[in-house]
Amino acid sequence: MNLIELITTPKYIQVINNIQNILMIYARISLEISNLRRYTVDNLEKLKAIINLLTSILALYDEPPKVFQMIMTDYITSNRLNTCANIDACITRLKISKNFKSVLEKNTINKILSKLEIELLKNWLYDNNDNYVDVLQILDNSNNDLWKYSAKILAYFERMLGFEIIRTNHGQITVDGPYAQLEQYLARVNMSQRKTKIEHLLSNRIHSYLKQTIGKENIENSLNNDYKYFEDNLIELQSLLNQQQRSHVKVICLISWLKYYAEMYSFALIMTQSQHDVMRQIDRLLLNNESKVCSSVKIFIIKQMIYFHNISLEELKQTLSNRNIAWIKPILLQQSDIHEKERNNFILPTTLFECKNECIHINQLFKQLKDINQLENLIRKCQTDKNLAYSFYLWFIRYYRRFYTIKNVSMDISFVQLIENQLQHQLISTFEVIGYQFILQLCKNFDNQSYFQLKADMTDNDMHLRLVALNIFALYLASKCTTNSTYMNSLLFDVNGKMPKDYSQHLMTRCLVGLQPNNNHIVIQMQRVNNEVQKD
Repeated sequence: MNLIELITTPKYIQVINNIQNILMIYARISLEISNLRRYTVDNLEKLKAIINLLTSILALYDEPPKVFQMIMTDYITSNRLNTCANIDACITRLKISKNFKSVLEKNTINKILSKLEIELLKNWLYDNNDNYVDVLQILDNSNNDLWKYSAKILAYFERMLGFEIIRTNHGQITVDGPYAQLEQYLARVNMSQRKTKIEHLLSNRIHSYLKQTIGKENIENSLNNDYKYFEDNLIELQSLLNQQQRSHVKVICLISWLKYYAEMYSFALIMTQSQHDVMRQIDRLLLNNESKVCSSVKIFIIKQMIYFHNISLEELKQTLSNRNIAWIKPILLQQSDIHEKERNNFILPTTLFECKNECIHINQLFKQLKDINQLENLIRKCQTDKNLAYSFYLWFIRYYRRFYTIKNVSMDISFVQLIENQLQHQLISTFEVIGYQFILQLCKNFDNQSYFQLKADMTDNDMHLRLVALNIFALYLASKCTTNSTYMNSLLFDVNGKMPKDYSQHLMTRCLVGLQPNNNHIVIQMQRVNNEVQKD
């Protein structure tokens, strides 16, 4: 038994009473082992997992030793952290504890415990890489947000799955070895007719990996050398997507590689304005290929050009107006009827994984609204669900943009009357007067003296600034809809979640949120570093 196996056995760690002292000892051991030059230690991650567990408990709970002993008794001494399901259950147990420090917000607690779960899962992977699909199932769970902190897990998959083979085979891989198990998992999940987070996460990770393998100076050569694979992969991906029984792993790899190639092309097109012969080949290919896959690739190329050059869509049109790029002219340079076409050259507040389902539900409800009771029930549900409340506010912000995007549009009197006459009581009851007035003003396009009234002569940047400000305000308003008082909701509401009578006096009693030291986890880590430096 080596040193790490010895000091992490239940026999030694179950007697821990002073967590800070043992953390300093473990941190010192970890540092010394990391500095070894002649020897390697394969199970250092096991010690780091224990360090993260102790650090998290110390940062979160009023009685850290008591919580640690509970975890020791229920999970560690009984060796119950030997499966992903048990690790997830352990973290869930920690999340429902009533012993948290009172100054901590729920989001801070969830963030620390989610990062801890990632560390424990990563440590589990080192000894159980044949069962890596178990980790994917946990990451893919719609009830958690572990995907936000999954970079370390994905880095492990990068090495284990061997992303290098995707590069050397130009996105065309054979589904065998570790990829066969991944294929089985994705096929099983997709039978339920739902898209997985894992597909997005892996695709983005592969794309990022491929980008790191090429330098700007080699882009033209890579475009030229890989052109035939680009042409073939467009056809292959469309063929796969047309099949009922398709290989999900092949689809992920092809999409990632096509994004990688298309991104190189967009860089050469807008930044270096390459005149290489391959640029004309790609132009002809994109012009003549009208498949759905190729259309998506074209949109991606346009988005990347906008990103690389840091310009708007309208500015991109002007930049490319005199360039001989055949495929892009029908998309960017077509003349539109300014009296009917909306202006959409700005980014609306949009949710991704977070609040996605709530936004879809609210949008569908407004589209198919038949009974006012449906809206009243929705508003009542917002009282204790900040994600639903934020999504509700977000719908009205997106509705408000119509005063800018649709020429000569007027206020919808019937919709405003619905808000004022039939929903006013429920809106005030749930969101207070400030929330009700915010929603009402969004429906009315504010008044003439307001900074937020939208006018026809505004620029897209003017619109964008207002959307950002309104989105931030909506977040603060939605923070009211929780069961506990937080730093965020205390800015606009009192301890009872009510609107203050005098905001000028109320705000004078509030701290600046940006200066509030609300991450004790980091503070504790820095204190440990400081203690180590002083000892040396």
